[in-house]
Amino acid sequence: MRKISLIVLILFICVVNDAFAQLKKANRYYDSYDYPKAIRLYTKAVKKNENAEALEKLANSYRLTKKYPQAELYYARLVKLPNIDPINHFYYGMVLKNNGKIDEAKEQFRAYVNSAPNDKVAELSVRSCDEIKVWINKTKQFEVTPVPNINSVHSDFSPVYYKNEMVFPSAPRTW
Repeated sequence: MRKISLIVLILFICVVNDAFAQLKKANRYYDSYDYPKAIRLYTKAVKKNENAEALEKLANSYRLTKKYPQAELYYARLVKLPNIDPINHFYYGMVLKNNGKIDEAKEQFRAYVNSAPNDKVAELSVRSCDEIKVWINKTKQFEVTPVPNINSVHSDFSPVYYKNEMVFPSAPRTW
């Protein structure tokens, strides 16, 4: 019986140690801005345990790589946990706003403003949600359409004059 207890204890220590090492490695990737590698390790850590640090950094990693739908999922889980950093409500609001969920974003911005009443950016973010709704409901005054043989599928910018010539800047194409 003692042998079985000892084996179980050793296995438990190995599993906990492995999870700790994995989180430590994920944190190194995160701290060096290698978010794709950090995402892989944090995803594994979060599956094993609802670790607040891993959940927060996973959500941040998705947000910082502009993968807003995935970031939304993890921020939603994170804000349900007790004693999280209030800034996560702000980040969650930004993600929701990017995903077109304006009312939900406004709620998260308000939650952050309640904990950081002097943050002017957060106050502006709350107001921006109302302004977005106004702009969405406004009648369009004009429509932008691409011009064949001029516009491309890449980011095109406004033409400008340079040395008596017209220059039409566009994002570089990869051939």
